[in-house]
Amino acid sequence: MEQKRKTVGLVLGSGSDRGMAHIGVIKTLLKNNIPIDYISGTSIGAVIGAYYALHGEVDILEDTFKRVMSRPWYLLDFDFKKPNFLSNKNIYNLLKFNFYNDKTFSDTKIPLRINATDVDSGSQYVFKDGKIIDAVMSSMSLPGILPPYEIGEKHLVDGGLSDAIPADLLSEFKPDIIIAVDLYNTKIEPLSKYNMSTVLNRVYQIYISKLSEFSKQNFCRNCENYIIINPDTKENLTSLTFKNIDKNVKIGTEETEKHIEEIKKLCA
Repeated sequence: MEQKRKTVGLVLGSGSDRGMAHIGVIKTLLKNNIPIDYISGTSIGAVIGAYYALHGEVDILEDTFKRVMSRPWYLLDFDFKKPNFLSNKNIYNLLKFNFYNDKTFSDTKIPLRINATDVDSGSQYVFKDGKIIDAVMSSMSLPGILPPYEIGEKHLVDGGLSDAIPADLLSEFKPDIIIAVDLYNTKIEPLSKYNMSTVLNRVYQIYISKLSEFSKQNFCRNCENYIIINPDTKENLTSLTFKNIDKNVKIGTEETEKHIEEIKKLCA
């Protein structure tokens, strides 16, 4: 009698342009024939996870990021009437017409879950159905950079604020193995200088690192067998330039390769 294959859930955490490491993770898993049966993501993890769930590849996604971010001013659409740096319009159009169109969760090749944060209540909001573009835009709307994304009466912002590594979103599927990507597990070194920029960035680094640790405490409740991949891109935690795509993809690849034999043993 043929032994039933173990199921694998992939969790892609938040991290702005650090998230290009997710592409390297997925490529390495595919190269080594590691199945991805379920996927959850938040913020940049939602962007990449949703694309993979729909298309089963990430090469075109990577090429599009490189092409667009070589001329990032095309994304700029300042909205001086609201207290945000950018408006949603150009980013919405980029994601919709290059990645998702009007596809819904029922169109994905593998089950997908995405989270956002309800800015009115502070609670997590989970997307299981509806248009993927709405879920992704909600999950990546970083406060102060993009305005809250409105769905009905809900005002939704970055999912990383409520769950930076959303493994709990896969609990309904009961995967045998969880592979989670944590982009915030970096060593905190003493500051070399103290000004508004360095101190604010350090405060954000401490906050998001603690949130990441809190998210990981849920893993043992959702899955007995899990591996956490920690690509250290050494990017500024508030960076949004996406200028090191190749480097960050490579870091994601190399970090996954360090764990690949352990992953294969779990999947055997």
